Amino acid sequence: MVATASDLERMAMGLYHAGLDGFCATTLSEERRPLLDSVSRLGDWIASLPPRGREDLARPLGIHLEGPFLSRDARGAHPSGAVRPLEKKELLELWDASRGTLKILTVAPEELSPSTLKWLANWSRERKHVVLSAGHSRATSAQGTHAFNSGFTAVTHAWNAMAFHQREPGLLGAALGRPGVHVELIGDGVHVAPEVVRWTCRLHREICWVSDCTPAAGTKKGTDSAFGPLRVRLQDGASRLPDGSLAGGGKLLPESLRAWVEGELQSDPALSARSVLSQHLRYGTEEPLRALGLRWKGPRPKRLIWRRDPSVLSFET
Repeated sequence: MVATASDLERMAMGLYHAGLDGFCATTLSEERRPLLDSVSRLGDWIASLPPRGREDLARPLGIHLEGPFLSRDARGAHPSGAVRPLEKKELLELWDASRGTLKILTVAPEELSPSTLKWLANWSRERKHVVLSAGHSRATSAQGTHAFNSGFTAVTHAWNAMAFHQREPGLLGAALGRPGVHVELIGDGVHVAPEVVRWTCRLHREICWVSDCTPAAGTKKGTDSAFGPLRVRLQDGASRLPDGSLAGGGKLLPESLRAWVEGELQSDPALSARSVLSQHLRYGTEEPLRALGLRWKGPRPKRLIWRRDPSVLSFET
């Protein structure tokens, strides 16, 4: 939220050396002016990089505007005073400030009027690479279905702060099992219980494994980090506010995938690393790219080799 170009370059270099090829720079809900400034800095930095990226950096694939157009009742760690209804003028200002690098727009669809939803869907279609994602939402199943019918193609952070009832399954009831909708899961073992992760993966094919990392990820336990107007720290495997409530992920994507595979092997001795990876590896590689309308163009691995040390797995191409 306050990173300079040199900060962002250092972060992207660290992500690359941690095993990540690309990422979406994700914002927090903020007041109008600070948010515009943050998006402008991110857009300028992304636009300054070579078209094909740099070999020593994880490539920024665009900006994920996670808020401020959310439900106050499902805002999570987003500051209450910064959450507000979507206004066409503000979104157009943010788009211009990003220099056309907005990639994901998380919105609570039930907060949109019918005319605004229609306008937003048309706006997104005109900019073919902008993904509309439903999240931080208390939408009913009917409202979720209407959003997906209108052009939403993703769900941000499934299960987090989402209402689910056997007679009103809500947003996830509309999403799970529906082709063409990518469902994000924060795979850190904290945000979503392993049993629920397994249920979701059985019910839905188009899963995106995401880190939801805040600036606290990778720091020493108990170290405070600034995240917009918030202070967050790494505690018990996740990023948390001073009162202990969740504020985001604490593990990078390779870390969370490794922990998931090891947890699955421990929970069921009959499983092999190959069987777990054959199902879950694509959730952190191919599916996120598909969700963004991108395609992996590099060599595909012919064989996966599980190594407990020093890295999760090796690829032979």
